[in-house]
Amino acid sequence: MFTLIILANGSPMNQVFTWGVALTVIGVFLALVAMVFIAIGGKGNRDTKAGGIIMIGPIPIIFGTDRGSVKILIVLAIVLMLLVSGLTILPYLR
Repeated sequence: MFTLIILANGSPMNQVFTWGVALTVIGVFLALVAMVFIAIGGKGNRDTKAGGIIMIGPIPIIFGTDRGSVKILIVLAIVLMLLVSGLTILPYLR
């Protein structure tokens, strides 16, 4: 079992680190819960669609099992690229 003690007092970098650890633990927990739900799910007729994005810097690598999933992931990749580019440029605009 994971034990997470959030001590967000102090410098802003300490707070960023604490939020990063907390979000990582939450993400791992949600992935484990999803795997359990998939494992105990019924064995009926399943039409599984899946896809993923691997972001290497601002460059996405997109893969999927059908065109619909890939189209959604392309839009998400564009949004993520714009977000990363904007957050990278933001400190220089001040």
